[in-house]
Amino acid sequence: MESGQHHQPFTIASCKVTSGDYIKRLCSLFMADHWVWFALPVLILASLAVLNIDFLIVALMAVFIIIPMVLTLLYFNYALTDEARLSITEKELKVTNEGLQIKTLSNKSQEHTFPWAEFYGYVVGENFLLLQHDGKYRFFMIPIKAFNDEAQRTECIALVKRCITQKTN
Repeated sequence: MESGQHHQPFTIASCKVTSGDYIKRLCSLFMADHWVWFALPVLILASLAVLNIDFLIVALMAVFIIIPMVLTLLYFNYALTDEARLSITEKELKVTNEGLQIKTLSNKSQEHTFPWAEFYGYVVGENFLLLQHDGKYRFFMIPIKAFNDEAQRTECIALVKRCITQKTN
């Protein structure tokens, strides 16, 4: 396929990602990068439990109180961004050569446009297409089941690949 070839714009009728799927992906990305900062203190405290059992209690507090609180702060920091909000609300997507046009289908219908130049990467998962926007933990998710058929999914991935890699070159 030529790099200058234009694809026909197409519309994805009605789609949304559940907030659980979004936060699961966000936490897995975050934990993959920062797991050592969670595991190291717990392991040190658990190993010090040989000297005093109170260290084991503190290690359990870290596992069951501190780590979930950190993940909650992560949620409030990243899951309240426009990308997250637009991913989990019912919407209509129009995929064009210029970018992604999003029209929310809620009672306050709003339109947003994300040019391809704002995205710096993408990930094709088993159940989603993730477009990385403005930082590693800010992304827009499109569920794979939102595509009408395999041809539309393949065309969208090819368009995303072409537009995002063309921008980075």
